[in-house]
Amino acid sequence: MVMPMTTPPRSFWQRPLVLATLSALLLSGGWPPQPIGPLALALFAGWVPYLLMERQLTLANARKGRVFAYTYWVLLLWNALTTWWVSYSSLPAGIAAVVLNALLMCLPLMAFRQTKKRLGNRLGYLSLPIYWIAFEQLHLHWDLTWPWLTLGNGFAAAPEWVQWYEYTGFLGGSVWVWVVNMLLFRSLIKSPLLKTKHENAGGVTPALASGSGHPARPAFGWPSSIFIPLLVIVLPIGLSYLIGASYHEKGPTAEVVVVQPNLDPYNEKFEGGPASSPPTSSSRAFSPSRSST
Repeated sequence: MVMPMTTPPRSFWQRPLVLATLSALLLSGGWPPQPIGPLALALFAGWVPYLLMERQLTLANARKGRVFAYTYWVLLLWNALTTWWVSYSSLPAGIAAVVLNALLMCLPLMAFRQTKKRLGNRLGYLSLPIYWIAFEQLHLHWDLTWPWLTLGNGFAAAPEWVQWYEYTGFLGGSVWVWVVNMLLFRSLIKSPLLKTKHENAGGVTPALASGSGHPARPAFGWPSSIFIPLLVIVLPIGLSYLIGASYHEKGPTAEVVVVQPNLDPYNEKFEGGPASSPPTSSSRAFSPSRSST
């Protein structure tokens, strides 16, 4: 009797929802509640789980709606974890900002999927960073501008890593993030583990191809395959430290004091607000009409 072939069960970390959630958590590393520079390193792997998930669903011939649902979940969770504070001004406005911005972010990712489907993997994956950078550029120059989650801004807590922004701008950081993610993703899909799960239809896996019953060790395995992505991370950071070390202040020094009143701008700051109070003599003394220039 011929037994039907069955698909081996997925491990926990290969489930689409887990990969999508992991991607959102890693992308959130660039915008922690407190500025912690090293957390920005998570951006270099933030898109890898999403790319693995999208590839897995493509190989499984998943419906377009299912791919969109997981894509939207990645972006919705990323937005919610990093821009929840908008709800302090207005809860409905905060929810709308998260929901709608995540929806807009789906555009470059779904365009990438269509390009990959019509023009093949090579042009498809090449188009993804281009679509994303074009989207970030658009998001800077229209009425619904919202540059907070521009990938290059994720290094705000580690300015010593990106001193070369003076030449490329922060969009250069977005390109940097995508290049490293693509290289890591390429290394992963070439690993024997993923080929075992998805690409071996013959029943004999590379892990057991040696006949010894133990995983075969490729000549160039994981340690060497991640060398190039690590190099692409380290070299720009090293260049940044060189730029910082060679910089010298010019001209006379000046002491600057920034004073920000502790007033609620929605209720207290402006006259006529629910909690506004009449100006006192001290506040009138510092009003624009009375202050000297």
